[in-house]
Amino acid sequence: MGGGGGGGRVVLGHVAAVLGHASAESLDAGRGFLDLGMSSLTAVELRNRLNAETGLSLPTTLIFDHPDPAALVRHLRTELGTDTGETRQPVFAELADLEAAVGGAELDDQERAHLAKRLKALQWKLDSTPDGAQRDDDSDLDTSTDDEMFDLIDNELGLA
Repeated sequence: MGGGGGGGRVVLGHVAAVLGHASAESLDAGRGFLDLGMSSLTAVELRNRLNAETGLSLPTTLIFDHPDPAALVRHLRTELGTDTGETRQPVFAELADLEAAVGGAELDDQERAHLAKRLKALQWKLDSTPDGAQRDDDSDLDTSTDDEMFDLIDNELGLA
């Protein structure tokens, strides 16, 4: 949900969309959902959008449990495990920003495929041990296509 206010921008963007606003610029994160004009129908639509954005299964009572966008952002950060305070590793803040960027990006099929390849290469690095050796779990290698394997190798060697 983004470091440096990124999560607030994402939530306000969805609130603006369900309320029919052109942008979230005029919305105040501290103003109550009901004061912003949310109805039960727009509350369900907001919940559905946030479920899709976060992968969570949020309740239909979301705006009543968290009465304003700022409170909702705090709740979502807690649910997503991104609200770990100042001791958080910088990589998690960057990951949250990436998640927000991917969620808001309009990508064509070629761009989506390229992004997927890059993310798979990153996953491959993450699955490696600190000394660079691949872990013994080869289950994903058994299901990878030749093209995927060559793409991973090219990405690892910096050839892609």
